[in-house]
This record gives sequence, C-alpha cells and structure tokens, in this order.
Amino acid sequence: PWFIHCSYEEHVGKWMVKVFEDKHSCVKDGYCKMLKSPVITKLFLNDWRTDPEIKPKAIQNEILKNFNLIVSPNKIKKAKAKALEIIAKDHEEQFSRLKDYRLELLR
Repeated sequence: PWFIHCSYEEHVGKWMVKVFEDKHSCVKDGYCKMLKSPVITKLFLNDWRTDPEIKPKAIQNEILKNFNLIVSPNKIKKAKAKALEIIAKDHEEQFSRLKDYRLELLR
C-alpha cells in the first residue's frame, strides 16, 4: 500500500507531495537488481588497483557491510575482470608515454 503522489506547483516553483502513504508490505531480502558488475567495478576499482589479489568473498563482505546488499560471486568476478582490463589499459597508456617523459626530462 505504499504510495506517493506529487505535482508541480507553479506559484512556488517546486514539486510538492500531495498524498503520502508510508505503509510497506514488502520484505527486504538484500538483493538489488541495479547493483550490477559495472557498478561494482566503479566502486572497487581503486581497491583492485592497490591489491589485485582481493578475493570475491572480501568484496562480498564489504558490500554487505557498507550497503546491506547481497551480491553473487559471479558478479564480483565479472567486475574484477573488467577492473583488471581497465588497469592494464591504463598501464599500457602510461608505458607508451615513457619516451615522452624521458625527452621532457632531458630538456
């Protein structure tokens, strides 16, 4: 029965809540369809950068602790693979500029 109805009030210039029913009948199960591997990649990219050997279980525990959500190990493995690709691509780009850095230092 949870319900909210809003409408835009011209004279105020804002959206205003007109009807709000705050009774929930759903049960939290800890799963979120919006938490997919690309989001996990963004959240933990720097963690994988500093320690690429982090286990999926550790990431699962972090997500559970920080966001109170449950994530499958497969999603975490996909996110880690994508993060490692990004890291490798960044390393290749920096390595390709090594000659440029050297020339700048010699000037």
